[in-house]
Amino acid sequence: MSRNDFKRTITQALDEMKKEQGDSFDTSKVNLAELERRTGISRAKLRRLKKDGFVFRDHGRKGLKSKSTVLTGYEEKINDILLTTEEVFRYHYRTIHVPILLEPTLSTIPSSISCFIIV
Repeated sequence: MSRNDFKRTITQALDEMKKEQGDSFDTSKVNLAELERRTGISRAKLRRLKKDGFVFRDHGRKGLKSKSTVLTGYEEKINDILLTTEEVFRYHYRTIHVPILLEPTLSTIPSSISCFIIV
């Protein structure tokens, strides 16, 4: 469920409850079990949102980038494997005399593919 669907689902359920209860509706006294039944969202998440006044906030680490990642320690090995793969690719294509239309280099290989190469 995307963030917008999450907001939309809760907002729609709260609006329905507000229509049913009329003027006596208060977000601080919302029945979480009923809201869970209507939205399918766990009571733990709803409890946190209720505590915050049903204000949707971004994740605390949004926009931050890590200096080192899980793959940081393996960069050299990954680059060696990619270069070896490139050399094998070039050798096989040269031996059968097929022109290389797209020459793969480290810059043209997506970084997301490197996680599939580690054995």
